[in-house]
Amino acid sequence: MTTVLDLLSWGAWVPLREVAGGQSAAGNGLYRTRGVDPGRPLYVGQGLIPARPFVHLAKARDPAHPQGRIFAAQAPLECSWVTNEDWLAHQRLELENDLIAAYVLVTGEVPAAQFLG
Repeated sequence: MTTVLDLLSWGAWVPLREVAGGQSAAGNGLYRTRGVDPGRPLYVGQGLIPARPFVHLAKARDPAHPQGRIFAAQAPLECSWVTNEDWLAHQRLELENDLIAAYVLVTGEVPAAQFLG
C-alpha cells in the first residue's frame, strides 16, 4: 500500500539497533519505524536522529510500557528517516502531524504505537 509516507525521499530501512548505536547519525528530521509487517509503520516521529529513534528501542525493552509491548511484539524494528536542517522545529512537528493524518485518511487507522506515550 502506498501512502503519503512514501512521497518523501526517505533513506533505506536500517535495523533500529544500528541507529541507536549511533552508526547512522543523520541530524534533525522525520523518521518512521516498522516491525515484522513492512507495509505498516508502527510510529512516525520527528527530532534528532539517532536520539529520537533510540527512545523507541528502549521502550521495546519495557513490557509494562504500552508502546513497548507493541515494539517487542513487532521486533526486529527498523527505522528510516529524511533529514533537512532547514526545517524549523515547528515545521517538523507540522510535517509529522500531516504524515500521520494522511496515513489515517488512507488506511483508516493510526500507526499502531503512535499515541501510546
